[in-house]
Amino acid sequence: MGMKMKIVLVVILSLFFMKIQAQELVSQLVFNQPFYTIGDTAYFSLRMIEGDKKLTGILKMNVFDDKRSVQEVKFKVTDGQSANQVAVPNDLIAGSYPLIISNENGQELMRSHLNVGGVESSKLNSGSSVRITMDHQKSWKPREKSVIQVNAKDASGNSVDGYLTASILSNQILNDRPISTTSTKTSFKLSPRMVLKGRLRDKVSKELLPYGTSLMLYFQKSRLRYLATVRESGYFESEILDYYGDDELFLIAETPDGKILSAIEVEWDVNTISNNASVKLFANSNTEYTEFMTRKRLMDESYGFYTTQDTLMLEVSKGNALDIIKPDYRVKPVNFVKFKNMGEFLKTIVDPVWYGELDGKESVRVKYLKPYEATSEPLYVIDGIVTLDTDYFLSLDQDAIDELIVIQDYRKLVRYGLLGKNGIVIIKSKNGNLRPPVDTNKVLKGLSEPKRFPELSTLEITNSNRPYFSANIAFQTRIKVENGKALIYFTNMDNLGDHTIYIEGLTSKGESFSAESTYKVLKGEQ
Repeated sequence: MGMKMKIVLVVILSLFFMKIQAQELVSQLVFNQPFYTIGDTAYFSLRMIEGDKKLTGILKMNVFDDKRSVQEVKFKVTDGQSANQVAVPNDLIAGSYPLIISNENGQELMRSHLNVGGVESSKLNSGSSVRITMDHQKSWKPREKSVIQVNAKDASGNSVDGYLTASILSNQILNDRPISTTSTKTSFKLSPRMVLKGRLRDKVSKELLPYGTSLMLYFQKSRLRYLATVRESGYFESEILDYYGDDELFLIAETPDGKILSAIEVEWDVNTISNNASVKLFANSNTEYTEFMTRKRLMDESYGFYTTQDTLMLEVSKGNALDIIKPDYRVKPVNFVKFKNMGEFLKTIVDPVWYGELDGKESVRVKYLKPYEATSEPLYVIDGIVTLDTDYFLSLDQDAIDELIVIQDYRKLVRYGLLGKNGIVIIKSKNGNLRPPVDTNKVLKGLSEPKRFPELSTLEITNSNRPYFSANIAFQTRIKVENGKALIYFTNMDNLGDHTIYIEGLTSKGESFSAESTYKVLKGEQ
């Protein structure tokens, strides 16, 4: 191969790789409404396109009152798409509030805004080369099942593929376009998992945990366990699997010299997002929408009082509960005369447990851990919550306990690592209300579980005993456009008059488009 040919080939390859590296990430955020009132739930969709990449990871949304974040939501993106919601705080006044979406490391993806109490008029995206038309009836009846066909073509008349979000609003209540923002970035990395990190201190001595300390993180609700090692200056970092909602973290550590610690304070390392945009206050708020929502909530509560059925809610946990381990020893305290205190009960009745004084302090040990020996307090599982707080355990009332269980077989304990190293004592109370106090330093906020947007169900459609009104009739976030066609299925509510269908979307190549169309809901014959 000649020198000139080699140079040409190098240039071509360089340009090729530069094109790959410079490939833009296009993100589109769409809310279900143009503005909200305090106490509302703001539903949103986020779509991310970067070539053919299947973008999956964790993002967080922060809403700001000037420089202070007043609301934060963590949510998951799967294959470049996400649908979730954010609660509008009750102390906001009418205005447009800055909003930032970022990854776990604090890198900013995009900026937008959340309108409360009003909105400045928003415009249709007329700069797109994608042409959208909608085929549908001009009118429907209340509670009639409806369908809209969306047609999407490029400037040359070719069909395009992609995804769109559709929001259908009652014009008598909301007559502006929903909030929508599209942005591009040349460099952004989704966080693959949630990360916990910070510095650890012994609550008693106030000293940082030493380098090389073994650490176990246990989530009380999801029951998942993680191992980590403390680095220099008491620092630790651990990636964790997805969990939703709030959870309580229990920490247990073993220092290099074998000391077991659980009274640990965490100085959390949080990647804060800085905001330099100000809230744009509105001179006047939209009182019609606020009044409508107030009446709607009262009506929903009134009808719900007569129609709602009790539902058993079950929390699903990924890990095995520690209090279902097959017991080595079991006793029912109610079967015995009441002792002066828990310590006396343990000393007299519970043979596998030693109670006494060590270093001037009441202590408990699980006996018979052959071939090992307990070197510290056992793990207590009190009504499903784990703790190493012996003082709290010894303060329990014997009459309130239904069952006391001891796990001392090391073959069972070894699978729980540090948690089971010194045995496990399980307490099940009569009323399930003896759990240890909550440590607010270790209450963590997980991912926001996506909620179903409240459209009419089949039972509600046929329920003629109550009315159904809404400012937002439908909000659908993952409508696929294939070969230039997409279908939107929904059911109208009891709102009469003009309605508008708003569409925002991205083609598979990352080009944004928007469209709108109107129809009427008429009572009686069309």
